[in-house]
Amino acid sequence: MLDDRKGGRFVIAPDCAVENTKQLYWPETNVLVTRYLSAEGAGEVIDYMPVGTTETGDGHHQIIRSVHACAAR
Repeated sequence: MLDDRKGGRFVIAPDCAVENTKQLYWPETNVLVTRYLSAEGAGEVIDYMPVGTTETGDGHHQIIRSVHACAAR
C-alpha cells in the first residue's frame, strides 16, 4: 500500500498456517472482505475505499481498514 522506499510498508497477515482464504465484496459496494481460516482460528480484514470528492474538491485518497481475529477454542 505504501511506497516501501519512501513511505515505509507494513504487512497484515496471519502468523500461522492458513488453510483457506476467501475474498468477497459486499453486494453493490466497494467494501472488500478477506477472511483467513486456520486450525488456530480465523481472521478478517475489511477494506473500504471511499469515492467522490471532499468539500475542497479533492478526491478521497484513503483506505479504511478494519482487522478482526479470533482464536479457535
